[in-house]
Amino acid sequence: MHGEGSKFPEIDVFGDVYVRPGNELAESLHTTMVERSQLVLQESASQLPPETPIESVAPPQDAGFQILTETLDQTLGRRPGTYCRGMGNARRGNLDLVHRRSQTVRTALTAQVAELQGQMSVILQSLARRLSIPQFRASTSEPVTPSMPTRPLPGGTPRPPSRTTGDDPVDFASLFD
Repeated sequence: MHGEGSKFPEIDVFGDVYVRPGNELAESLHTTMVERSQLVLQESASQLPPETPIESVAPPQDAGFQILTETLDQTLGRRPGTYCRGMGNARRGNLDLVHRRSQTVRTALTAQVAELQGQMSVILQSLARRLSIPQFRASTSEPVTPSMPTRPLPGGTPRPPSRTTGDDPVDFASLFD
């Protein structure tokens, strides 16, 4: 293997994995990649002061991966799939696989949301039973009319209807303690 400080680890791994005695194609591809990597280092060094040693020149990010994929694409032809860039190195991704994974995650999250909604409904029903919250009807566009006729007060002002039995006063503040 190569040292930790390798400037083009992708090319080094290609050489370690594929270059074997008698595999002329892999040897040729690796030689081309090494030559291109040297050209990239020389180009990077040309933008630095002349006394900068080539060992201290840092190639552009993902340069090794780009050299590897371009060399393979030019020699073997482009393969189906898409090159996806992420954090750091680029990776070759299969969009069908990504789509299937996202569908699986979406299905799992939908099931989890449904389960949580069911749990919340049970909790709300339990709270409603314990607190005996009054049921409010939806408002209508018609004004509310009293069910009992009002009796005028001595000054001619109508009196509000008196309480009927069964109407208990509700302490609403105690509902929110």
